[in-house]
Amino acid sequence: MIISLPRSASRRAGTQRGIRYADEWIWASGLALNSAEARARERDFGGAMRWLEVVEDLELYLPREYELKRISWQELDRST
Repeated sequence: MIISLPRSASRRAGTQRGIRYADEWIWASGLALNSAEARARERDFGGAMRWLEVVEDLELYLPREYELKRISWQELDRST
């Protein structure tokens, strides 16, 4: 699954330099969310949750879908 964030992130940037930053921000957040998905597929739920923390450390919000996945992954991590 490839994750992309809304183009509104680019609009927030405002300047040429900001647009470049927004593109890198979108790329980095997509990488982190895809990495979380990969860890969860490998049943490494702790690793998946650490990748969600990376997204939050980048000062991004977690899409609602990933907030729900975190809850599920926490429960699965406790049971392994």
